This record gives sequence, structure tokens and C-alpha cells, in this order.
Amino acid sequence: TGTLSLATTELNLFTAMRDEGWLLFKNTSGISTTAGAAYADYTGFDTPTIIGTDYSVNVTTGVVTINTTGRYLVSYHLLSIDLVAGRCGFNTRVLFDLGAGYGSIPMMESGGYSRFNTVEKWAIATNPGYIQDFTATDLIKLQVKSTTSACNVTGHITIQRIG
Repeated sequence: TGTLSLATTELNLFTAMRDEGWLLFKNTSGISTTAGAAYADYTGFDTPTIIGTDYSVNVTTGVVTINTTGRYLVSYHLLSIDLVAGRCGFNTRVLFDLGAGYGSIPMMESGGYSRFNTVEKWAIATNPGYIQDFTATDLIKLQVKSTTSACNVTGHITIQRIG
């Protein structure tokens, strides 16, 4: 009986997760950053992959609007390519606007570092997931900056409603 109950619970959880909305918002052409500049919004996204109606997205500004109140899993993965024969450090962060203006979440900040534009030219910044409760009209955006030399950044942000 205990095993059957556990299997039923797992099946119900899997079904609920499968039916929730999911968004993959990616930039495959990349954006160039300027060395030492302040954080800039990550823009120029490709057509988003959306399942469900939990989100609306602006591909020009990179802003995601939450349409459905609930609990969400937010993650991102960015790849930086060094554009000059130098050192390219880059930082990324996700900002949430929960109704009082954008604010950064320390656990949603990451960075990477690469050394040359010919050999060790790749750096990765990633965040495997952050769970946040959102209400309808809340906003999410991704920002990047170079700390040393210029780089080109490609990648994606993934958002999934989990409850």
C-alpha cells in the first residue's frame, strides 16, 4: 500500500509539472559588451519557445512579463567569447520587478573569466535554478557586463511555472 501511494503521488507530481507553462528565451547571435561598462540589459533575443500562456515576452527589450500568479523556477546559461587578445571577465544577473521596481537577487548573480581570444577564449556564467513566487504583471530581465575586455555573449534564460 505504501509503494502504491508513493507511485500515485509521483505520477500526479509529474503530470502537474508537465502541464505547467515553460519558456525558453535564447539569443544565438550574441551581444557585444564593452570593457568596464555598467550592467546592461541582455537584449536581441530570438523568437521565444513558449508552452502555455504563463508569460509574455518582448524580444527587443528582453523583458519577460509573468501572466499567471504562481511559483516559478528561473535559470540561465550564458557563454562569453573573448573578442580581443586579453582577459575577459563577465558578470550576469537576473532582476525581478515585483511591483516596486527592478531589484537584483544575490543568488541569481554569476560570472565567468576567459584569458585569450585564441585558446582559452570561453567563459560560462550559469545559474541552475532559483525558485520565486510571482504575481501577474511581475517582470524578469537578464543583465550582463564585462569587467575587463570586450566579449560577445550568447545564451538563454529558462522560466518554468512549477506551482
